[in-house]
Amino acid sequence: MPIIGLDLGKNNFRAVEMENNKGKITLLKYGIYENPKINIEGDNKEDLVNYANAVREFFNETGFTTQNVVTALPEHQVFMRVIKMPLMNDKDLDNSIRFEAEQYIPMPLKEVNLSHQKIDPDLDDKNKINVLLVAAKKSILEKYVEILRMAHLTPKGMEPEALSVGRILGDSEERPSASIIIDIGVSSSLIIITYRGFVRFTRSIPFGGDILTRSIQQALGLDYNQAEEYKKAYGLDPNHAEGKIFNILKPIFDNVVMEVKRSKIFFTSHNPNV
Repeated sequence: MPIIGLDLGKNNFRAVEMENNKGKITLLKYGIYENPKINIEGDNKEDLVNYANAVREFFNETGFTTQNVVTALPEHQVFMRVIKMPLMNDKDLDNSIRFEAEQYIPMPLKEVNLSHQKIDPDLDDKNKINVLLVAAKKSILEKYVEILRMAHLTPKGMEPEALSVGRILGDSEERPSASIIIDIGVSSSLIIITYRGFVRFTRSIPFGGDILTRSIQQALGLDYNQAEEYKKAYGLDPNHAEGKIFNILKPIFDNVVMEVKRSKIFFTSHNPNV
């Protein structure tokens, strides 16, 4: 049965329709659609309706053949952390995870949907296991479900963006090699560290494509669209535009590299055997 992976980004909607036939994944359709820039973080019902209508228009234009959708949740609306717990069987883990979660989740547990996944034995302590803990506010999940249903879609699952990105770009359990991924968004970016096929660490930093564009815009006195084109055309190539774009962007990326190094140091200090 085909299913659609949907990314409701700040600038664009993106979706791929795929089918799993006896373990073979086939890409059937894909599409991208400009986000109408409607704020859905408030409680305005009209905004939600207009947003859902835009999603529906996107699906109609692209010609997807199924209504079944799995969507990614924005990282700032999800809590995710790998925790260490005493070695135990799955049933005992299911019974004790909620009590353990109270130490980590910065909101009342009655307000969230809680999920967990046992990853693997801890490399530093054989009497412990690593567990991925994920929580999202019920109100956020309900809002996304409402939007999808108003768009005449059937939500089949939701997960944090980091898990989707890590699954595609990270290492695998069969070929373990700790990987650092930087997912650059419009207004923020996500640093993801994976190992043995699982996301082990995530951190959001206030850096995105919009910052790059506005830096070019201000430095060269261009309008926003011109600056966006310069960014795409020349980027970090010092041999184009007399190196002007490179010189504007390099200090920003130097800061990003520093944040990545900080994240790596933090991760390795807590996971010395990875």
